Amino acid sequence: MRLAAQVTDRFGDIDILVNCVGDALRRVIIPLPNGAAEEMSFADWRHMIDLNLTTAYLGFRAFGPGLVKRGSGSVINITTWMQSRGRLANAAYDAAKQGLNQFTRNMALEWAPFGIRVNAIGPGRFPDPEKRSAEEFAAARRDLAARVPLGREGYFRDVGLLAVYLASDAAAYVTGQVIVVDGGLGLV
Repeated sequence: MRLAAQVTDRFGDIDILVNCVGDALRRVIIPLPNGAAEEMSFADWRHMIDLNLTTAYLGFRAFGPGLVKRGSGSVINITTWMQSRGRLANAAYDAAKQGLNQFTRNMALEWAPFGIRVNAIGPGRFPDPEKRSAEEFAAARRDLAARVPLGREGYFRDVGLLAVYLASDAAAYVTGQVIVVDGGLGLV
């Protein structure tokens, strides 16, 4: 709530809220005989749920009163391209992001009467050159060029342009949607 007050004091009322926090931790829930991955502690589980889901709740709580009072606005949650497939050692991340997808739909219904649209963007594979060596980044790009139907990795600009659309009047009749930006990877 303090953050919302500081933002409002400095910039005035907000029109757009983007909840864009997340990270993954690949761990299995219990140790498996095949040693497939490291075990996830309860603290790891809570961290993944809080980081990928609870932070969005806190954003809604902090900035929602101003949006509702004004009777307009757009909220965009950043989620995941993984919609309905299970993955080894990703239970906490995938559960949190699927929770965020449902939270998006629920909040779209809850806030629609107040003129607020709530949508989500599910980015696909976007290798970050700042988090990889040049060789690792090049290898990731080659791998995605071979696997992604559109033949390339995602660019941050792809997500940014969709966010601009969802925040604009061009999307005035769009709410409760989880739009995947993955070059078709989720189809294969």
